[in-house]
Amino acid sequence: MKTGLRGVLVFVIISGQSLAPALAGGSGAHARPALPAWCKSEQVIAGRQEDAPEGFFVYSLASLRERGRKLIHVNLPGLYRSGLRAFVPSVIKGTETDHEIAHVDVSDDGLWVLYSATLAPAEDPEQPMACRGRRLVLCRLDGRGRYEVPAQTEDGRSLRLSGFYRRSPYGGEVFYSRNNATILAVVCDLSKGAPRFGATRVVCAGIDWDGDDCMSISGSHIHGRLAELSRYVTIPGGGKGTAGPDQLWRFTGQSKFGCAVTLSHDGGLAVSNPTQLAAREGCPDPSRCFPIWHRGFVVLPFKEHTQPSMDIADHYFREALSANWCAKAMRPGNHDFSQWYVANDRRYVIGRQISRKPGAYGCWLVHWPDNTWTRLTPADTVALGPAAFIVAAAGVAPASQPVQSDTAASRPGLGAGQAPPGVPAGSPPGPELRRLVVRARLIGASPLPTPRTIAPYKQALVFNTYRVEAVIEGELADRRIAVAHWAIREGKLLPGAGRDEGRSYVMRLERLSTHGELERTTRIDGPDDPSLPAFCQVEEAPK
Repeated sequence: MKTGLRGVLVFVIISGQSLAPALAGGSGAHARPALPAWCKSEQVIAGRQEDAPEGFFVYSLASLRERGRKLIHVNLPGLYRSGLRAFVPSVIKGTETDHEIAHVDVSDDGLWVLYSATLAPAEDPEQPMACRGRRLVLCRLDGRGRYEVPAQTEDGRSLRLSGFYRRSPYGGEVFYSRNNATILAVVCDLSKGAPRFGATRVVCAGIDWDGDDCMSISGSHIHGRLAELSRYVTIPGGGKGTAGPDQLWRFTGQSKFGCAVTLSHDGGLAVSNPTQLAAREGCPDPSRCFPIWHRGFVVLPFKEHTQPSMDIADHYFREALSANWCAKAMRPGNHDFSQWYVANDRRYVIGRQISRKPGAYGCWLVHWPDNTWTRLTPADTVALGPAAFIVAAAGVAPASQPVQSDTAASRPGLGAGQAPPGVPAGSPPGPELRRLVVRARLIGASPLPTPRTIAPYKQALVFNTYRVEAVIEGELADRRIAVAHWAIREGKLLPGAGRDEGRSYVMRLERLSTHGELERTTRIDGPDDPSLPAFCQVEEAPK
């Protein structure tokens, strides 16, 4: 707790409690204008991760590199996912060789992820979006399919903006930029297992969007970043037409309008890092109201082009729904909160934190109505471009979500003889703990990771599929099984991690469900068939 002289802010940080500071006033203190109710600079709650809603988030990773006196972030290949309630990272199968990943977006049903990527790292790490050959990718979150979207671009450099077209008038569409002034959408039906693509149309032309930021489209609403205008565009015909400059809602003056723009899935809420406003008479100091310098975000209502124009300060002060500040301890220095994404439950916004200081990185989930900030990753995880999915908001039972295998099937610990949590050491083994020795033929081998592809993580498991040829010890009725093996330990690829399809192996196995001690181990993928009984190899039995 900080204490001090009169006029000093006093605040207490308690997990799950309000971090609201109180002014230690006195007879000499000068009262300042009251902050608006929607300004949450004095109301910050530290959330506990176990109290987060059930769901998952998807993100990419970067490493840190010094360039002269600068610290730059070098994007790493691969796309990762984890549950919201516990950080259990796993690589999404099919994304391991995708580089410079950007604009990650999760489908409304939580089964697909859309992103753009290249096949090779950028020549200049500070210009990741300038790569040739950028392509648009759809990947199933269970790893059962990776598909390229037929995007009409010349060399991929113009593919700077993309995402799912929410509430499309044509059922399902994916949008992307042909160039900064032309936004296209292609029909995309995801109801049949593999995507089926249809006609491509122009949804916006003649407006010069900032290709270094983000864009969202829902129904007839486009929310992106523009240089000196507003960022709200309405597609005519309920989304069926082509928007242009005449459909742009404008301020009454030229005004910069923040960055890291995103839109709620229903198209009603516009979220971004706020811009710096000049002080104006009759209003509190804008720097006290809005978290400029990437210290939070502002939630505003979307403005259609038919609504009256107004000054940017009026839009902020009169129409802001919420100004969400990070905790006071994070406001000094170079803490950068950005890359916001509104989850399918529009009360939640996810973003990433980057800093020049150590231990100030990672992903945060913010419940913006009460300004609860929940850290989702360790503070040294350099995560980028996160997107979140809330199970309850999708109207499905959690058990039907294959992505929830983050918490169910990601428990492969390979320590020999270790009892699962809650079972006293030395207890007689129950059916789930009895070892099994089998001879089995490898019929489905997973590709091996490398220490580089899983960086910054240092441990990794792979799943292989086997056909049981003989049960040497124990009992097993199943003839096809999935087995988890160590591939990387302490950042080194293990000798013998690679296995040959068609070859038979004698293995000592234990049920995967009995090993919860290594829940934070990175999984390269899950079993090809989630219905297969899952085991982990404790040790290889002598042949």
